[in-house]
Amino acid sequence: MGLWLWLPVILALSGFVGWWRWLKRASNNAPAQATVEIDPSQPPADLSPGSARYVFRGAYDARCIAADLVDMAIRGYLQIGREARVVGFRWRLQRQPEASDDGLTPTQRALADRLFARGAHVFELTENNARRMAHACEGYEEMLDALFPARDMQQRRSQVSAFAAYLASDVPLESDSALDADGYQSRFAYALALDASTAWSERFTRCVGADAASVFASRLRWYHGSGSQVLSDLHELEQALGQQLSEQIATLAKPPQGMFGLPGR
Repeated sequence: MGLWLWLPVILALSGFVGWWRWLKRASNNAPAQATVEIDPSQPPADLSPGSARYVFRGAYDARCIAADLVDMAIRGYLQIGREARVVGFRWRLQRQPEASDDGLTPTQRALADRLFARGAHVFELTENNARRMAHACEGYEEMLDALFPARDMQQRRSQVSAFAAYLASDVPLESDSALDADGYQSRFAYALALDASTAWSERFTRCVGADAASVFASRLRWYHGSGSQVLSDLHELEQALGQQLSEQIATLAKPPQGMFGLPGR
């Protein structure tokens, strides 16, 4: 009588063991799932330089926009001009007449729409355009916040960090001998964004020589200076398009405070 009571339990247990063995055998015979290898020498997929900086730092700053503007210039969408003044510089962005936004990321397209509003082809980074610059920065930051929520940030940050380490690494000359002007330029905006521009420029200079690097800097088509501020080396290029352009964007986006805490203009 007792055996009959235990029979359903025994049958159920036997079925479970059989199912478990079948599942284990099937998993062992299944083809290994392909692992996606990420090349640390390549920019992160689907991330513009500004977006990569946002993910890397976990926050927005004016250098995010500066790096994206440089990337847009390298891609032929606009030209960046810096005119020397008695005090400081006058910055000018000029959208190319034949330029298409097909190659831009969504954040770059949104930035261009706000800077070159109503079909304009020129935007000067002056006090007269401070309100439009602040509007562009605000919309740009909001878009980054929406595209890269905190819960997804860590997954992307590891890839960006690997690329930043590649840009900043001091590799032997023989292992980086293939680095040419195109390779340097295609990653330059990312190097600015990821605080690796000095190391990246030094690597390029070692590869091609100081004279060739200086000629490259002076003949850029997407950037031009004036007077005594014409570029003669890559260090000046980094300072101009990294630090100085970022500072001008930040200044316009947050105008100085006047009396009673109101904007100064």
